[in-house]
Amino acid sequence: MPVAVAILKNAIPAIVEERDDAALLKRLKDFPELPNFSTVNEARGYLAKLPFPSGWFDSLKEAQLYAKQEEPK
Repeated sequence: MPVAVAILKNAIPAIVEERDDAALLKRLKDFPELPNFSTVNEARGYLAKLPFPSGWFDSLKEAQLYAKQEEPK
């Protein structure tokens, strides 16, 4: 199950898990602070640019491992 982590300024951080990529992409549209993504790749790219540990991950385990890493400089 894919997971999105979004650390946003002036908003509560979001951790969202859905059954597949399409459902996660649709769910991210519920967050007015995020753009209305057209594709999974567009969402992945945008989330990767947000503050650590934001991103789009293939599983909760992958997201947890990423968050345990040292923050990239």
